[in-house]
Amino acid sequence: MRFAYGSKSYPIDLVKVDETMERVRNEGNSTFLVKRRLTITGTLKGGSATEAALSAEIEAMEANWAGGHKSGGLLHTDGTQSAHWLDNATSYQGVRTLPLQWGGPSPAEYAAGGFRTFTAALEADYLTANQIISQNESIEITGTAGPVKAYGLLITQIAQSQTVNLFSLTTAIQRGSAVWTAGTHAIPDPIWPTLEDFDRRVRSQPTVDLVTQRYRRDWAYFFTSNVPFVLPPDPSGSTGGFIFDRWTTGDGNFLIWQNGDTASF
Repeated sequence: MRFAYGSKSYPIDLVKVDETMERVRNEGNSTFLVKRRLTITGTLKGGSATEAALSAEIEAMEANWAGGHKSGGLLHTDGTQSAHWLDNATSYQGVRTLPLQWGGPSPAEYAAGGFRTFTAALEADYLTANQIISQNESIEITGTAGPVKAYGLLITQIAQSQTVNLFSLTTAIQRGSAVWTAGTHAIPDPIWPTLEDFDRRVRSQPTVDLVTQRYRRDWAYFFTSNVPFVLPPDPSGSTGGFIFDRWTTGDGNFLIWQNGDTASF
């Protein structure tokens, strides 16, 4: 086998390769990213057993290693990629290199042995099918559409209340945001489309963080009603109070969590 990085490969008669993998999960405990790291320990030999030849090989390897964003890992004898290979094109933000470490157990390997022990590390992240990092949405309802009270302030008595209208208006705001790693992300529709105040709708275009390369969208819908707002029914038949939460499923549907159950809408 050979160790390769970019356009250059190195014989690995004496080498140790370790690979570690870490799954990164989103707020829903679903994996959206797999972090892989290859650590390679081997010996680099010069074209001849001279210090000058070995120095030239070290400089060439340092130059090839600099900058990152190249594919690398182990190649089979026939030149095909092994399981320990990090592909740059399919990775998230490219293959990264850590500084080369030089030196082994023998203090005379450079001068007398004509070889140099090195340790190299490559890292890369790979996205899974689920690329949503976080999504949240809230509902804020103001008023009940019920009676309107007014209070009269008196000089010598406590304030007196009286009902001035039997009915009133109630308003609601549906706000949300989503963060994801690649592709596009649909914004959910308003819960009460016929009650929406269309002139107040807010839907942001995707914005990207230039450092993390993560995308974000925000949205807000405003509603006005002359009767109390009714949340979508729970298909399980549960009634009562609710904890409101929405997220996207694999098929793109949005769900509402009501009393621990889910209801599509």
